[in-house]
Amino acid sequence: MQRSLFLCLMPVVFALACSDPSETDPPGNGGGGAAPSGGASPDTSSSSASTGGAGELGGAGGAPETGGAPTTGGGGEGGGEGGHFPGEAFWSKLFGTSVTGYRGGRGIAVDAEDATIVIGHMNDDHGKEAPCTVTFGATPALTADGADAFVAKLDESGVVLWRMRLSADASGNADDDVIAADVAVDELGNSVVVGSFRGDWTIDGASHDAGSGARPFALALDPSGQILWFNAFSGSGGLRTVSIDPQGDIVIAGYSDATNVNLGGGTLAADNFVGKLAPDGSHLWSVPLSLGEVGVLASAIGPDGEIALTGGQTTGADDVDAWLRLLGPNGTELWTKTFAGPQSQRGRGVVFEANGALVLDVWFESSISFGGDTFTTAEEAFAIAKLGADGAHVYSRAVGPVRSSSIGVDPTGNLYALVTGDNVPLDFGLIHTEPVDALVMVKLDPSGVAIWGFVSGLGSSGHAVAVGSSGALRITGDLTESMDLGAGVLNPVGAHGDIVVAAYPP
Repeated sequence: MQRSLFLCLMPVVFALACSDPSETDPPGNGGGGAAPSGGASPDTSSSSASTGGAGELGGAGGAPETGGAPTTGGGGEGGGEGGHFPGEAFWSKLFGTSVTGYRGGRGIAVDAEDATIVIGHMNDDHGKEAPCTVTFGATPALTADGADAFVAKLDESGVVLWRMRLSADASGNADDDVIAADVAVDELGNSVVVGSFRGDWTIDGASHDAGSGARPFALALDPSGQILWFNAFSGSGGLRTVSIDPQGDIVIAGYSDATNVNLGGGTLAADNFVGKLAPDGSHLWSVPLSLGEVGVLASAIGPDGEIALTGGQTTGADDVDAWLRLLGPNGTELWTKTFAGPQSQRGRGVVFEANGALVLDVWFESSISFGGDTFTTAEEAFAIAKLGADGAHVYSRAVGPVRSSSIGVDPTGNLYALVTGDNVPLDFGLIHTEPVDALVMVKLDPSGVAIWGFVSGLGSSGHAVAVGSSGALRITGDLTESMDLGAGVLNPVGAHGDIVVAAYPP
């Protein structure tokens, strides 16, 4: 079956669990029935999640404009816990001090204690937008020197515990000095940041020269923000993604500009690569990947240590195919799926469910199929596809177009999709929006049915979502206009936006 996008959208800003008599409310996400009338208004309701009445089947709590308390499910039959509609965040934070400069959140992770590790950029455009300063909580302000990156840790209540600026001297080079591309955290609370740098970088008592191009790096920090180790890998290129397995081994993947990157096991003569490091940063194995310009964009670790990679593979002058590859813990390829179309497609994110199933986040042009329906679009679009552990199609859904997207999964298999609209309607099945140029968050159950969603408002971009082992949800991106993400109005001071981090309960 072929499906075109953007049809039959409801003329409301946001509709929740509405008007399709052929579909029932998703199981296990709230008490049965409608939310009670006369509940607390959005201005007076508590910031903590409320619990709905008992019930195995039921819709999410009422939206604020209906009079129901936004975090309370209705009563129902049979014993289940009420679902949470994220009308309120646990907390939300905005970081930025100067009017000038560019800054935003890029990646995020949640540790076993629900603390948040966030990375991003802070850029003074090599003096054209100086100063670019960022104050994280009560800590002294950080000031960018060119194009820098940062990493910061917030406790479960949003209090900043520590922050670090990542800065190299590029000697006037107009390109980024340091790019922090991804972050992951292990079961002990140690975090690993990966990316690339240009120029000379002195860190952890040693100086590292990137030469005339970019150089890949990995930085490991303990729970208190102290450096455990730093690796500047030889060769020209960068790391794009990092994941950590239950044993603490670190999977990294990235690209090579000159097919000469060495992660410690010898030169990898290919344009992309994947490797595994021990917890102390030493090399375990590495594998070259010939994929073309787009290459590896995301990774994930499965319940048995298997490794999923996704991205794009160049197939022609203007064509790129999305792909998903499963590797064993030792790097052996188990299977690869390619999702081709008339123009370009690329996998932008991948996550594992506890049973080994995978969910893929894909950007595509024209058309795409994952083994079910074929989705078509006249522009660009965002798709979600769930595949079994063997790569077989389970469900797929497409919406769009969107400017950015990120996905996360909780311990019970519910999926969170964070997207930034591109001023068009978005259709997630039971949840619809009018044309928006804003951050949109949607929760889907394990079968792909929408449970709840919200639109943050204009002037925001969502870049990353993470879900902790407890189900705690965190998002990051940037805000350029005042808005309320659920814990009070945030007022950015930066002309180009400020870093935003928000926390929602399970």
